[in-house]
Amino acid sequence: MNETGFAIPEIASPPPMMKKRSPLLEFVLAVWRNSKGKVGAIIYLVMIGIAIYGRFFAPYSPTDVQFSAYLPPSPAHLLGTNYVGEDVFSQFVYGTSVSLMVGFTVALATMVIGTIAGI
Repeated sequence: MNETGFAIPEIASPPPMMKKRSPLLEFVLAVWRNSKGKVGAIIYLVMIGIAIYGRFFAPYSPTDVQFSAYLPPSPAHLLGTNYVGEDVFSQFVYGTSVSLMVGFTVALATMVIGTIAGI
């Protein structure tokens, strides 16, 4: 109450604002909740990891011809050798980075061309 005897209603504080999630976070959460999306995301992340860090684990150059042709998988050659004696695991590791780079480049080029064309 104030001096005049009338009660002044208290102003209620506004409800707390809910922080809105970003669209990227919403997308990631939607993919992660789906079991097929989760498997796909894990495979994709493993491939990116191989592309980035695989060169440290590839034991040989992908073009070294220093082995016998068609060797079966062994501790020395995880996926064996091909018809000319090149290590298949090393080719897989180096090929992964090239494939992902081509994919990202094409996606970027498509985005730029689509933006310029207004599609």
